[in-house]
Amino acid sequence: MSEKVTIAIDGARFGQWEDLSITRSYDTFDTASFKAPFDSENPAHREKFEPYKFPAITIDTETEEIPREAMVTGTMLTPIPNDDVDRSTLDVSCYSKPGELNDNNTRVDHWTPRYKNQTIDVIAEDICEPFGIGVQMLVDVAEIPEFKNVAYAITDNPLGFLIGLARQRDLLTASDVDGNLVFQRQTDLGSPVAKLEKGVSPLKSFRMSSNVQGFKSIVTAFKKARAGNAAGNYYSTLNPFVTDLDTPYRPQNITLGDARGADAQEGSLAAYKRMIANLCTYTATVISWRDKTGALWTPNTTIKIKAPRSMVYDFYEFLIRSVTFNKSANVETATLTLGIHGDAEALPWSS
Repeated sequence: MSEKVTIAIDGARFGQWEDLSITRSYDTFDTASFKAPFDSENPAHREKFEPYKFPAITIDTETEEIPREAMVTGTMLTPIPNDDVDRSTLDVSCYSKPGELNDNNTRVDHWTPRYKNQTIDVIAEDICEPFGIGVQMLVDVAEIPEFKNVAYAITDNPLGFLIGLARQRDLLTASDVDGNLVFQRQTDLGSPVAKLEKGVSPLKSFRMSSNVQGFKSIVTAFKKARAGNAAGNYYSTLNPFVTDLDTPYRPQNITLGDARGADAQEGSLAAYKRMIANLCTYTATVISWRDKTGALWTPNTTIKIKAPRSMVYDFYEFLIRSVTFNKSANVETATLTLGIHGDAEALPWSS
């Protein structure tokens, strides 16, 4: 199923690209990169790729069977020239619109120093509005506790600030294909989009890497660090995969920051789930951008994989954390970065 990709810069189609890579992930923003030929004597090339213009960019894809669908809506960054011996090219990078929240600070005339009794959607909309970035809540806002009193410094990184608030409410952040900032829950287990086995197409390769320092036996969240172990100030979540807390005892302590009224129990559980999710990272390379249903691989969905030589002895349901789509000449692959689900009742190596 060959992909026909269309790139447009400031609304004008650009068809001379090569070596395209698109990464979609949660807890960050989508990015893309490609190479472009560059003729320094061509006025159109000079204008299109002028440094620090930050033109709008869109990337779409379609197949003979599936109509065009958006992949990235965002901003092109300053191209980097490569003056090779045989030809001149540019390395072009871009990101989804929420990437602007990571590169810039809030305008002084639109700065709210402190948010009181506000839910995360209201805070996010206030911060995103000056950037022209929409906010999509893929969760029932009524179920999310408000923030009683949270400070926002003029020097804070807007995206980092919002991601921090989202983590306190056990939410994931991401950018969508239309350039909006999205808040969502981690998808539930039980509905994998595919079932793949090492050595059987379309799974080309499967590798594991571990966070050797990441495994903790107990995770404790404190409302206020200075209040110590005062009653109601902290809550601990035990790791159910540790059968003996004394051998070894590996505690993790976190504070919930400047968010009065923060729920220590909710913060502790959210931190535990992220600890489990970050224990191991697996990379699965498949020879198609799409699953069997024709849907593009998507972060925050699940997939079952069996790879005994990588200690995944039977089919195990992983969370897809990010997807990188690569297209070069006639070669198309997708690399899925996988993690353990925060609600997992077993670990991948459990037999």
